[in-house]
Amino acid sequence: MSVSESEIVVGLVLHMNPTGFGQDGASCTCAKDLQVQGGHFFLCVSVSGKASRWVPLYSNPGDGRTAISVSGRNGHTKWTKGVFYWHQEQIWTLTPEAVDGGASAGDDRSSVGRRNTLHPAQVPTVNKRAA
Repeated sequence: MSVSESEIVVGLVLHMNPTGFGQDGASCTCAKDLQVQGGHFFLCVSVSGKASRWVPLYSNPGDGRTAISVSGRNGHTKWTKGVFYWHQEQIWTLTPEAVDGGASAGDDRSSVGRRNTLHPAQVPTVNKRAA
C-alpha cells in the first residue's frame, strides 16, 4: 500500500494510525494527551504545497464533535455507510511521507483509483490556525 503525493487532495479519506506519521512529518493542533490513538479514518481538508491538513474521524459523538456529511461519499462501505464525527480542535498537518506512513501503519486497504473520498463540497471548513 502506498499513497503518492499526487493522490493527496481535499476529500481524500484514508485509514491511518498516527504512529506511522514519523517524528518530523507531522504536527497537531491539540495536546499530545488529547491526540487520537490507533487506527482511524482521516479526512484531508486542505492541501498547500507539500503540506496537507487532516482531521481524524470518530465513530461516536462527543463534546465538540461535528458529524460528517453522508452525501458525497465514495469508496468502501465501511466509509460510505458509517457515521463519523470530526473535532475542530484536532487538525493534523502532514507531509506526503507522513501520509504514506500513517496509511501503512493504519492498514488502509484502498488503492490507486479506488480511494475513499468525500466530495470537496462536503468537506468541512476547519479553523485556519496552523498546526
